[in-house]
Amino acid sequence: MALAAILAGTALAGCGGSHGTARLGKEDGFTANPPRFLVGPTSILVTNADGFSARMTLAVSTSSNATHTTSGVLLGHASRLLYSPEKSDRTYIWDVDRNSGYLLSEAMQGYGPFKPTERTTTNFFVNAGTPVDERVNGHACQKTDWIAESSDGSRTRCSVWRADDLHGLPVRIKAVDRLSEFTIDLNDIRLGPPPEKLFTPPADFTAYSSADSMMTEMMMRATSAKQKPEYTQPETPPRVGGSPIPPNGRY
Repeated sequence: MALAAILAGTALAGCGGSHGTARLGKEDGFTANPPRFLVGPTSILVTNADGFSARMTLAVSTSSNATHTTSGVLLGHASRLLYSPEKSDRTYIWDVDRNSGYLLSEAMQGYGPFKPTERTTTNFFVNAGTPVDERVNGHACQKTDWIAESSDGSRTRCSVWRADDLHGLPVRIKAVDRLSEFTIDLNDIRLGPPPEKLFTPPADFTAYSSADSMMTEMMMRATSAKQKPEYTQPETPPRVGGSPIPPNGRY
């Protein structure tokens, strides 16, 4: 079964998991890099033992004051997460505890593993102050501020809004590190474990040695397709009395 069909079958509360098969190398180029929010310290904050499915919006701000917004479906169960962006043929599966995951491509009908991240979270602690009551995304929340320390010495400052009626699942996370600032918003949330098969690559997908090798083949295919000459429809011979005249003028 195609991955898009499997995601659609999860029947998320208002979430459309089916994004169809996209063009090779669509909007985000040929990079195999997973989203930073997924493999960084913020992923720890959305792991939930009971599991959940939600519509996720990600707004990333850079040093140039530009903001890029994307949306998609985010699923979680225990230490595993799945992110399927809209208008993309790709799906990302990540296991926080194992520090490993897969990139899946509908266009390639394949998958490849990510390299484990070199920067891992070594410490997560509450910054200061007491929780603040705020209402975010339709939920009464407790806002707390956290600091994540990583193995390379860097720090990520996080503000987390945990919903009282969702067993403390965050409905908003704002993170700031040395490279950028981003905000995650979760809506249309449904608690409960998604199907286990969603956290493993489909059996009928081709296994690549790595996500990079799959992206390399995708790039080669796209380049080859661009170099093929376009097919030109031959001109229709003139007609006399309703009958075509052969190129040599003979019947």
